[in-house]
Amino acid sequence: MARFTDPIEVRGLRLKHRILMSAMTTSRAEEDGSPSAWSRAHYAERARGGAAVCFSEAAFVNREGKGFPNQLGAHSDAIVPGLRRLGEEVGAAGAPFALQLFHAGRTALSAITGTPIVGPSPIPHPTEEEVPRELSAREVKETARAFGEAARRAREAGLRMLEIHGATWYLCQQFFSPASNQRTDEYGGSLPNRMRFPLEVAEAVRRGAGGEMVVSYRLGLLEPWEGGFTAEDTLALAPALLEAGVDILHCSRNARVGVPVKPEFYNPAFARLRKAVRAPLAANGAAFGTDRLQAYMEMGADFVAVARGMLTDPHYAAKAVSGRGGEILRCIECKPCIYMRDSRCPDEAYPGGLPESMKGILGIAAGMKAGGYAPTAKKRARVDDPVEKQGEGSSVS
Repeated sequence: MARFTDPIEVRGLRLKHRILMSAMTTSRAEEDGSPSAWSRAHYAERARGGAAVCFSEAAFVNREGKGFPNQLGAHSDAIVPGLRRLGEEVGAAGAPFALQLFHAGRTALSAITGTPIVGPSPIPHPTEEEVPRELSAREVKETARAFGEAARRAREAGLRMLEIHGATWYLCQQFFSPASNQRTDEYGGSLPNRMRFPLEVAEAVRRGAGGEMVVSYRLGLLEPWEGGFTAEDTLALAPALLEAGVDILHCSRNARVGVPVKPEFYNPAFARLRKAVRAPLAANGAAFGTDRLQAYMEMGADFVAVARGMLTDPHYAAKAVSGRGGEILRCIECKPCIYMRDSRCPDEAYPGGLPESMKGILGIAAGMKAGGYAPTAKKRARVDDPVEKQGEGSSVS
């Protein structure tokens, strides 16, 4: 069993340990989708804080796919210089920067996209009122090409890693799920047809990325509600994604709103996938301390992706791998970062004070959206640190 402190190499990219900064939308990019000074400081601080890789927030691949205001973009060649600068600054701070490619599909809002929202079928998302326009077969192929063009832009920006967002109710998963895909053409109906769009996206991204970039796919394990896709469906999709050029499968539980996502909720779906594929798997969900990190590794994960934990404490990874897990500022699961359309943590995120590059950017105001870095809840839960019990040394997987 690998430890979260062990280094690992994927497609020639050597990572210093197994703790990844997972994607979380911040809605702090510029209006045109290019990275802002705030964005650069945000990711660079987590690189300085020890993350093995910093995954970007979801970056929309075309205008119809934009899901959030001030969302990071990958939709235009004009974005490339900003992505290059972002990648260079994060790399100089200590971690590779990975771009997550995204299309909101039916979860978008026309008020944000400026166009009617689209999806596999004219079925609205359960939490939204807008009915999406069904994409034609030609438009589906164009959308897959848009993912490939976004991958090309990432490669031209000098990035070494990408992720396709194929989970949590966004477009790739919408095509995969019979709950949102009721098409009767080659993109709907049977399992192979529902797999077609995710696979075309993966193939297009690999072409755009070339042979050297690492490609991860954010994969939903199952939809635990009536009409959703099953773990058996995922077991068919996963090896096909690997054949299409994906290197890492980043697994999501797709829990219902209000249901906690913890290691025990992954089984048995994660265990079945672990037995079915030999590729690296990343797990995520409420890994707020080293106890949870170790639990995911014991399940067979090769990586643990941490989102809210690093939003709360940018130096989470450095503390975890150095045996200082008890010093991690723990997320208290208040969840405004999830349910609001821009991620903030109400607690102290920069205990040593804001980086110089961020001073003057974050204004002082009340509430979550104000930047949320005023010291509030200093008392945090503490847990035993498994790293302290593991001993010295590491092995390469």
